[in-house]
Amino acid sequence: MFVVDSSIFSSIVVKDEFYVKARKFLLEHSKSELITADLAFVETANTLWKHTFIYRRIPYEKFKVLKQSIGPLIRSSTAKIYSASEALVEALDNALKYGITVYDSIYVTLAMKYNYKLVSFDRKLRDKLKKQNLDIICVL
Repeated sequence: MFVVDSSIFSSIVVKDEFYVKARKFLLEHSKSELITADLAFVETANTLWKHTFIYRRIPYEKFKVLKQSIGPLIRSSTAKIYSASEALVEALDNALKYGITVYDSIYVTLAMKYNYKLVSFDRKLRDKLKKQNLDIICVL
């Protein structure tokens, strides 16, 4: 069982250098094995915005199509989408305890609560957690 963070969904939407790994991971795992937080919708949308507005990698015409894919991608890939607000108090404590952002801590807290592995492309987060003896993250 896995908690999927937004980096996996974002890579699929913007087709970045991790696209193949992200797509392969989602295809190899059934929907019933995967959960995420509703925060993934906003973070994935922000990545699309960044690749369109800041990096200018994605033309506006393609942006208009891709923005419609975020919701269906996340909903069709996961068995359950948890509200970030449900984990917020505990996530704030974990953010301070582990020295990570609250955004990351939402996913970390879900992984800890359900005894799942967190799947991400965030090597820095993995390294921070390992230094704290918390081996819950699987970096693709």
